[in-house]
Amino acid sequence: MTTSAGDRPLARLLLAHGDPSLREGLVGILRRAGYDVEFASNFDEAFAILNRADVDTLVVNSRLPPNGCGALLERCHGPLPTIVLGESTDDVEGLTADRRVKAVLMRPFRLEELYDAVARSTS
Repeated sequence: MTTSAGDRPLARLLLAHGDPSLREGLVGILRRAGYDVEFASNFDEAFAILNRADVDTLVVNSRLPPNGCGALLERCHGPLPTIVLGESTDDVEGLTADRRVKAVLMRPFRLEELYDAVARSTS
């Protein structure tokens, strides 16, 4: 799933997730789907990447250490499309009011849901 040029990624994503096995799995899945994926395991890493890299979409776990994804969204400025991977309804309460949040995927979600959300947020 690369662009018609065949050598460029579809879009550049930042995947921020505290669980190493889920993070690694999702990074692999999204890269195989044709995306350029940076990754972070916590708020500080994610914030540093957002400050130095041109990212098209943020894919973030609702429980990103140490304070959840809401803290990251509060510090981010600009119209960065965001997909939240939710652990519980309490975790995502209020996040959908943020206009940058394009989708909230509650666990367990299907890969097709993730692919669709990413495609919509990067188009």
